[in-house]
Amino acid sequence: IKVLRWAFSRKIIQSKELQEIQVQKINYFAGYLFPQISEQRLAWIMKCFLWLFLVDDLQERVSEEEFRSFIASLSFLEKGNGGFSED
Repeated sequence: IKVLRWAFSRKIIQSKELQEIQVQKINYFAGYLFPQISEQRLAWIMKCFLWLFLVDDLQERVSEEEFRSFIASLSFLEKGNGGFSED
């Protein structure tokens, strides 16, 4: 739930996407794969899985050129731009 709140508060996902992600329980997968890791590390992995889900969804909706441009613009590790900052 924290990861979804994080993504929603940063406008990474909208209400429609939030509902779809909750129904599909995408972030549960990380918990099943890594049951022994710390909560902080699990949150990071959940964020990665969420990004992968969103990238997969995006590539189905946009042109090849738009998708390539999007991928080229990603800055996953840059804090403050929807990346993987601690907050």
